Amino acid sequence: MQVTLRNTSAVAVIDTFGAELKSFKDGFATEYMWQANPEFWGKTSPVLFPSVGNVRNNKCLIGGKEYTMPKHGFARDMEFKVCYQSDEKAIFSLMSNEETKKFYPFDFNFQITYELDGCTLIIKYDVFNMSDDKDMPYCIGGHPAFNIPLTEEDKFENYNICFDQVECIDSPVFNSEDMYWSNENRVRLLDNTDKLKLSYDLFKDDAILFENTKSTTVNVCSILTGRGVRVKYEGFNMIAFWTPLGKNAPFMCVEPWCGSAIFSDEDDNFENKRGTQFLKPNEKNTHKISITML
Repeated sequence: MQVTLRNTSAVAVIDTFGAELKSFKDGFATEYMWQANPEFWGKTSPVLFPSVGNVRNNKCLIGGKEYTMPKHGFARDMEFKVCYQSDEKAIFSLMSNEETKKFYPFDFNFQITYELDGCTLIIKYDVFNMSDDKDMPYCIGGHPAFNIPLTEEDKFENYNICFDQVECIDSPVFNSEDMYWSNENRVRLLDNTDKLKLSYDLFKDDAILFENTKSTTVNVCSILTGRGVRVKYEGFNMIAFWTPLGKNAPFMCVEPWCGSAIFSDEDDNFENKRGTQFLKPNEKNTHKISITML
């Protein structure tokens, strides 16, 4: 089932399967979201929970016991319940159940709120540990894919990623053959600058990852038109960018994360994954992404 949010400036469509944002259009019906053409990538904006990326050989240890953990977790492939819906706001919920406990042995309530505010879509992720006696580790991330270029006369290489702070970051290189981030092999993509020019060559090793940025906002905009998106992220400790390897696809994902695919120097304990969050019994954490059309 699909839920439509609408105001005078924007329309957003969210599918209850995976609570996935499927469309975000402005008042002129310009589509900002990638429309899941399977020739390139058959998703639009999957929700990543309770894992981000892959664990080693799709297996991990939780509390000393081995579990299978699907890439990016299981929430993106499950039906969410609509808890609330109005013209401009909807709340979706996924509760732990027998199926989730095959992968992840915790009692949780995962709620996602989508709310329109003018030409901005606010996405709030609330993670509840429903246990009375057990701490809960989890990872979480957004994966929205945006049409780049946004207009036919433009091209991918005319876009920049602009951070709201000057950054100096050595990004790990992803080993796409063995499926891990190489902590020993890093490349400086931001060298005392707030701007990264897009090119498909940036993604020759798959995604690019920035850990612990000072920035909490990125603009992805065309140098020709100034059009694009602003993505503000709160409560995340990493941000990644991705477009499919070798496909010259007309989109790019902007991905705020807590947690990531496994690093070369990590063991198989889920609790030891970089960026993992921990909730005490009966506690809640909130993470937020805001997408503004420019």
